[in-house]
Amino acid sequence: MSWASALPDVLVCVGLFLAPGLVVTYLGGLRGITAWATAPLVTVAVVAAVALVGGWFDFRFGVWSVAAGTVITAGLSAGLSLLLRARGVERPPRDPRSYSLAVVIGAVAAAVIGAVTFLSGIRRPDAISQSWDSVYHYNAIRYIEQTGKASPLTIGTLGQPGAKARFYPDAWHAMAALFGELTGASVPVAATVTCLVIAVLVWPLGCLLLARHLFGAAGSRAIAAVVVTGMLSSLFGAFPWMLTGAYGLLWPNALGMAMAPAGVALGLSILRISDGDTFGARRWFFGIAGAWAIAIAHPNSALSVAVICVFPLLLAIAPYVASQYRRHTLRTTLVLLGLVVLAVLFVAFASRLPPVRHVESVSWRPFESPPDAVVSALSNSTNRQVPELLLATFLIIGMVACFVWRQRRWLVWAELVIVALYVAAAASGSQFARLFTGLWYDDSYRIAAILPIVAIPLTTTGVIAVGEWLQQAMRRAASAAAIPARPALALAVPVALGAVATAATAVQSVPHNVQTVGLQFNTSGDEKLVNSSKIQFLQSVARLVPASSLVADDPFDGTAYLFALSGTRVLFPQLFPNNQSDDPSYLARNLVRLGQDQRACDLVRRYAIGYMVVAPEDFFLNPNTPDARADLPWYAGVAYPGANSGFRLIASAAGGQLSLYKITICQPPGQSAGPVDAATQAGGG
Repeated sequence: MSWASALPDVLVCVGLFLAPGLVVTYLGGLRGITAWATAPLVTVAVVAAVALVGGWFDFRFGVWSVAAGTVITAGLSAGLSLLLRARGVERPPRDPRSYSLAVVIGAVAAAVIGAVTFLSGIRRPDAISQSWDSVYHYNAIRYIEQTGKASPLTIGTLGQPGAKARFYPDAWHAMAALFGELTGASVPVAATVTCLVIAVLVWPLGCLLLARHLFGAAGSRAIAAVVVTGMLSSLFGAFPWMLTGAYGLLWPNALGMAMAPAGVALGLSILRISDGDTFGARRWFFGIAGAWAIAIAHPNSALSVAVICVFPLLLAIAPYVASQYRRHTLRTTLVLLGLVVLAVLFVAFASRLPPVRHVESVSWRPFESPPDAVVSALSNSTNRQVPELLLATFLIIGMVACFVWRQRRWLVWAELVIVALYVAAAASGSQFARLFTGLWYDDSYRIAAILPIVAIPLTTTGVIAVGEWLQQAMRRAASAAAIPARPALALAVPVALGAVATAATAVQSVPHNVQTVGLQFNTSGDEKLVNSSKIQFLQSVARLVPASSLVADDPFDGTAYLFALSGTRVLFPQLFPNNQSDDPSYLARNLVRLGQDQRACDLVRRYAIGYMVVAPEDFFLNPNTPDARADLPWYAGVAYPGANSGFRLIASAAGGQLSLYKITICQPPGQSAGPVDAATQAGGG
């Protein structure tokens, strides 16, 4: 399948992210970039809410239930707008046409750079990721499509027999499943196209909205800022490219981070420190929707937005606190100490919650020194990426300009704190550092993804500052030569400078980002989970196995993709064995011995497991001895059986390395343990 043939699917996915949200935002009185950039947040909020409520009231998640949720949300939005109008509250004024045109230019620039990067990295829409996380993500899409169950409170186990329901943020999976329902696209296509739209549409729109709230819409500086923001937004490797391709894959986290800039813009509106607020009295309605969308996409995306918004919050309350301190020193001091105590107690309480303890229990070894980590963070070369020195230069200039102009200084402090978090994760590894990095799984990749949200407006500020300094030099030269000044230069110089910086950076960063986004897909040669022959065999298995059957699998050998690719249920739909309760874990280690193990036999009968599929496992090849596989006991029970062991070979390929067995003993009453149907027998070999 080519990207050209997938164009209709891409357009449907764009419509899925935008259309429901635009109905709500326009009925709510939003216009321009505010309506368009907020629309994906509203869509995700509605989809996630319908998924959650569907789990409570046991109705099927799908296009029609989401349509009903959209109608209800649109009605609330329209009702709020009518109420505000009745009270004489006007909606914020429209942006000037020149600014709206600049927004379009910035969005097109971002989309072109982003699309070239993504399509060059993942060369086919049906490419299959070979990463640890992709097994779960693909199978979660199939699970939602097949069962109509998308509640984040229960989806964590994907219906695995014997496993307890577990929370997992599944807004990304719900969006991909809806797209699959609308188009009939395969699960890999649904996943890839969804990621494309997130990277080249949702993320740039959010960056443009944040630029609107930081730089305003009036004057040449604002127009230049939004154009430069669009050009820069698709160049940073830490996000969106690292989370959508090389690392993880962290697709749910990527959706949350793509919406984060719009979330920060909403935060600025709520704090009332935007440069020309575009939400007005509607800020709380859309702020709540945006917060829910970002949090349910992934909680640490919401945490990232909160960390950034702390700094404008301090800016907003500092004058009031200072005034109160001067007038009531003792009372203000006691109140502040009380707030500190409450914050400490809250952190202590939250750290004891099981989900938080699970997240904070994860740790990673440091891989660079603290000075190197600082340089990496400031040069946009986190996690051993290629340094973007020109952008780093403008970033530092922008930090200086914020203090010189006495504008947006909180961005500098936010940048420095995020840099410190990255250094703590990448270069420390201490228990003290994990107190601050633990809620991001102590993961330098997740923390690095926060940096572009702040680095892009700072870099834009640097470009504008250099452009204005060049204009001053040109005006002085023109005055000395008696040449009349040209006001158009105020816009042309920073935009041209931004274009030059973008082009110069793209020469280096785009090829690197292309490699990053496609690194773990089979179109880049990675086949540690599945290759073409294994996919063909799994398709044969799906034809041979009755639709109601449950197939035992070892997900590390890629056979868990049987569910994602065909809908045939597998016993273990995700890699990580700790997701399993005791009985499935026991079965994973002992299934092949069911003829001699009564407990394994009883579990096979209880779960009605009728088949077992076995394939070579290449996921954990030992890099020092490529022909020796790591000795992992997690799925030792899913293995080639011996003679007279209760397994009968009914299909094989690749010289017997790919094998499908029917389990002939330990079957539920009434289920045949004898030969399979003629079609199945014909597939054996």
